[in-house]
Amino acid sequence: NIVFGGWAEVLSMRSMTKANRGDTFTALPHGISTVLFFAFMMLIMAPVFQKTGDAELAYRTGLASCFILGVLELPCLFLVDRIRKLVPRAAMMSAMAGVSLTFIAMTFTVQIFSNPAVAIAPLTIILVCYGSNVQLPYKIPAGLLALVLGTFIVFVAGLLDISLMDPASAAPADANIKAAGSDQTFFPPSSTLPEVLVALSDQRTWSSITVVIPLLIVNIVTNLSCLEGAAAVGDEYSTRLGLALDAGMTILGALCGNPFPTCIYIGHSAFKSMGATVEFSYLSAVSVLLLGILNGTSAVMRVVPEVAGVGVLMWIGIVVTAQAFDRDDDYAQESSASKSHAAAVAIGLMPALAAWCLQYLQATLPAVGTVLSHGSAVEDQVHVPFDKVMQTLEGNGVYVYGLISLSRGYLLSSIFLSSTLVEIIDRQFYKAALWMLLASALSFVGAVHSFELDASGVSSSYGFPSRTVGEFPLKYAFAYGAAALLLFVFELRESDTTAVEVLKVTTNRLVRLLCRGTQFAKTGPFPEVASRPPAPSVDFRTSSLNSQISFGSGDNLDEDEAADSTTPLTGRAGKSVNSYNTTAG
Repeated sequence: NIVFGGWAEVLSMRSMTKANRGDTFTALPHGISTVLFFAFMMLIMAPVFQKTGDAELAYRTGLASCFILGVLELPCLFLVDRIRKLVPRAAMMSAMAGVSLTFIAMTFTVQIFSNPAVAIAPLTIILVCYGSNVQLPYKIPAGLLALVLGTFIVFVAGLLDISLMDPASAAPADANIKAAGSDQTFFPPSSTLPEVLVALSDQRTWSSITVVIPLLIVNIVTNLSCLEGAAAVGDEYSTRLGLALDAGMTILGALCGNPFPTCIYIGHSAFKSMGATVEFSYLSAVSVLLLGILNGTSAVMRVVPEVAGVGVLMWIGIVVTAQAFDRDDDYAQESSASKSHAAAVAIGLMPALAAWCLQYLQATLPAVGTVLSHGSAVEDQVHVPFDKVMQTLEGNGVYVYGLISLSRGYLLSSIFLSSTLVEIIDRQFYKAALWMLLASALSFVGAVHSFELDASGVSSSYGFPSRTVGEFPLKYAFAYGAAALLLFVFELRESDTTAVEVLKVTTNRLVRLLCRGTQFAKTGPFPEVASRPPAPSVDFRTSSLNSQISFGSGDNLDEDEAADSTTPLTGRAGKSVNSYNTTAG
């Protein structure tokens, strides 16, 4: 997937016009989605194995689910351009920054600071070279020098019989490597088409479709966020072509034995800041291909300490997070600090932070059980029930239920929370209300905030409506619906229109979005005749013959708003309600 995905993204890049890509441009990184990797493992494959004990069935179910997700992604190509226009850039960047800050930057930061003697010096090289654009002699790559330095430190420490590595980061024993690779040294790609066809004909596979569809939405949002991040630094890719290639790589991967979907990777801006162009994608593809076919990963892991190179990944997470705050083209020309979308970016980070914390919480309880077992036999191991511990913590005032609910569907939560705050900052309360209605619908079906607790951990629950212990999905659906109602009230307060007029305008906009290309796409179900206010008096001594009279202050409404401004929403601060050309005389 990484090999063909890298080359495919290069083809996507070739489709950019020179005006969009400039003199130098950077290929999009591409590979297996980390988010969907864990989702497929925990929500699709693990439940099948726990229920049947059949590892082959679990694997085939993963292959078929991956294939289905890739096929379902293709029809979505006709909607992505519109979605990209509707979702504010701050919301897209926030979703990407949340994953970058937590699962990339924080994950590797704690790994580095668990091995300071080996990792800090290579990290310093990374920060100096990439943070201040320092060029090393003979154009030596900073990442390569960091790996060599970390390896040298571990080698010298080994000669002196000094242990510098944390046990969790130490190189695996030779026995483990041989067990993973057996005696085979050559692993050519093979076809798993028969396994996919068998799984698609098995009715048990289709029970996972309720999980695949929400994950499809997550994958599309992730890809759009990465494309938006590339556009923010000057590389404007074709949205449809980029997602089409990603869908093709997911399907190809499933047919070659990979049960995990692919995505466009976070970090394009960081690679661009490092000076990477198209060649890095080719080099990555060739390197990964050789390591995979020749089982070279085992040899690399035996010699090179992992923590010596993760500083590059930590830097990528930091750069992408910073980019979310620095790049806000929607208000690049605004001088007022109140129009900054930084607060919207910040609130969008919260769901990813919750998901990252939950990951550590879920890993802690099994470790506690192992410690309490005192090396007992497997059948005598102490099992700490996850649900009981969570109930106790919640009862003691530690709001873990809020943490868990915020973590479920965290990418979608990040999008609608950040988008809502963007519209509130812009005083577009009716748009903020629409986002809250979307959040209510997602909660109702369990796409976000839905969870079930059992003795082993957390699982998601989907339905129409989604019913869980505590009825959290319905509570959130009601709460977001109430928030939408309040935002509509603020919309009425900001304008001189009636509730019926606001409802008509809102309905028109919803129908135009859903019925593009039809008559309703232009007028909506409630076409109105513009009722212009009386023409203002014109002072011929000071006015030009063709003067614009603005009934408000600030910028004019955009094209979509102008289409709905037949019933003027007067009185909005910072927005011009309507402009009319009047000819004197």
